[in-house]
Amino acid sequence: MGSKSLKEECFRLFGKKSGGVLYGQHTRLLHIMRTHLIYVVWQVLLMTKADANDRARVEFFRLGTSYLVVGRFAALTALLPIAGNLLHHAIEMYLKGALVRMVGLDGLRDIGHNLNGLWEEFKTQIPSAEAGSFDGPIAELHRFELIRYPDRIVREGMEASFTVFRGQRVESSGSIPLPAYKLVLEDIDALTKFLFDKAGVNPQFHLQRLKKESKEFLARHNRHSLE
Repeated sequence: MGSKSLKEECFRLFGKKSGGVLYGQHTRLLHIMRTHLIYVVWQVLLMTKADANDRARVEFFRLGTSYLVVGRFAALTALLPIAGNLLHHAIEMYLKGALVRMVGLDGLRDIGHNLNGLWEEFKTQIPSAEAGSFDGPIAELHRFELIRYPDRIVREGMEASFTVFRGQRVESSGSIPLPAYKLVLEDIDALTKFLFDKAGVNPQFHLQRLKKESKEFLARHNRHSLE
């Protein structure tokens, strides 16, 4: 709107001919309205972003629980190394669900699938004296991301081992040293319970939708049950 038409609009709205004063007042009013509108839009965007993070949090924990079910099934039926890949996804989803309100989806995207990076961010955002006890299991589980595709296995070979409980020993299967990938299911179960507790997420919200068979695989040999 040009200055002339703006003055004319002032005259039309106020029925006055002293356009100079009213024009200045109208201009200030438009500036105030524009500033307020920018503020309102910004607040709406912030609310929308927070709402998106809350929805993503629910989805991350939902996906994590699905990965946990199939990962435990794969582990208990000796499907290695895919059990490690699936359980890596489970813990990755749980960590992202715990962090999304603090770092946002863009921040999580920057970290990617790096379980060590997510874990360090988690310990920074949600400090806990117990967290250090999971450094080893996180690092070991992260190694399964290296063999998500068969390239490295073809080049270097692998020796994958699995135990249900901590303290169980697994003997090496050959005389030639190969890259070792170790999965201890009890570590994953304890870590899962820890993440639910520290994130303040009620496990029952996600467990109630599972079928009986899924719950059975979550409970089997699980000393750190979510139920």
